[in-house]
Amino acid sequence: MPSQQQTVTRQPFIYLFDDFKRIYSDSTFLGLTLALPLVAMPLMLWIALSPVMLVDELKLSSVQYGLAQFPIFLGLIAGNIVLIKIIDRLTLGRTILIGLPIMLLGTLVLMVGAIWQQYLIPCLLLGMTLISFGEGLSFSVIYRFALMSSPVAKGTVAAAVSMLLMFSFS
Repeated sequence: MPSQQQTVTRQPFIYLFDDFKRIYSDSTFLGLTLALPLVAMPLMLWIALSPVMLVDELKLSSVQYGLAQFPIFLGLIAGNIVLIKIIDRLTLGRTILIGLPIMLLGTLVLMVGAIWQQYLIPCLLLGMTLISFGEGLSFSVIYRFALMSSPVAKGTVAAAVSMLLMFSFS
């Protein structure tokens, strides 16, 4: 512990609103922050709608439904593990350029399943696994870019990111 306590100068509460105004008027911050829900939304929708799709509509049993969740969440975990392994070898942000096309490929696989119904379940699982793998590669890097995009205090920037994320998800 430091021997001397540093004093923090308190600012009037109105400065907080000025900080949020600066953050929300920054187009780079808004672009990066609004990209976050676009990357995270497919997995959120899967979590919310997969019971309806798999159990109610496709008549899978509870065990089949549970087993169908494994590849999707393993894809997310694998994406994060791959990110950890390759992040030091690539320029910062390169994993976004790798992860987003993988997510697009997963979306195309989902569309194939929607067109040819006999392949719906395999395409649904493969497509969502690719999407979650791409999210694992991309999300945390975009989040970091969003946090670092503004010179305002990082606690305020993190609060602004969280507010926009929650607003987008709702």
